[in-house]
Amino acid sequence: MTFGDLLARYRGKTGLTQAELANRLGMTRMRAQLEDLAMRYLYPTAYMRLAKKMAVRQQTDQHTVVDSGARMGHLSTSRPSMARAT
Repeated sequence: MTFGDLLARYRGKTGLTQAELANRLGMTRMRAQLEDLAMRYLYPTAYMRLAKKMAVRQQTDQHTVVDSGARMGHLSTSRPSMARAT
């Protein structure tokens, strides 16, 4: 019996979806991927709208990280080091 067969048998007894099974088995990343795939096919318009918003947000977040890093670099070069001499 394969792992897929075991999952199908367990799902049949409990009525859980694959995403719920993955979550209960501690496979959070797999659960998220299954939910993303399900949304992509069940609600394609909403999925595309959300994917576009997330892409814009990711770019904004990346710029924030780069800008913050640049500011921190500027601060570290303009202030004396706080490290102790040994």
